[in-house]
Amino acid sequence: MYKVTQLKRYGFCFTKVSIFFKRNDFWIKHLKFFVKV
Repeated sequence: MYKVTQLKRYGFCFTKVSIFFKRNDFWIKHLKFFVKV
């Protein structure tokens, strides 16, 4: 049960992060720039 709860928590955080990055295309462009450097 505990592991399932952890997985759900990680999935929820991952979803929030993905939504956050989708809203902030500006930051994604900067991240790509830094990766190139």
